[in-house]
Amino acid sequence: MSLSNAFFVRLTGSFFCFEGKEGFFTASLTKGTVNWLTIDGVKMPTPSKYTYVEADFDSSDSKRSETGYLVRDVIRTNVHSPEFSWNALTTVQLRQLLQAVNKSTRHNITIFDPNETTYQKTFIGYAQATRKVETLLPSENPKDTLWKLSMTFIEY
Repeated sequence: MSLSNAFFVRLTGSFFCFEGKEGFFTASLTKGTVNWLTIDGVKMPTPSKYTYVEADFDSSDSKRSETGYLVRDVIRTNVHSPEFSWNALTTVQLRQLLQAVNKSTRHNITIFDPNETTYQKTFIGYAQATRKVETLLPSENPKDTLWKLSMTFIEY
């Protein structure tokens, strides 16, 4: 990460470094009191990587003019779709995450948001249909297996 493109945030005694690029912020995470992800009021395990993504949506009427200028008809702004990955989940933690997203197609999701004064943003959203789960360290006892998981949430 280039420090010329980075900024730092201090939250409850910990420093977090972010590299920003057009609406994307990838955080180098450290464990602490930061709430990175809550699903339906239940705090989830701290992710290994978090990418803050927000997007604006244009209508189908948005287009380039004959002189090449963009004429936008923005129909919605600041739609959140954060990306999370965990690199060493226990089977119990994996199950907690999967059960949280599989119990419904609509969730109250609270995430770390660098744009908010409280650094927290709650929105109604859903887990993207594809959730990738891999074994990181298999074990004869499934409870001793370590897992990798990645998933994205999308704001309604």
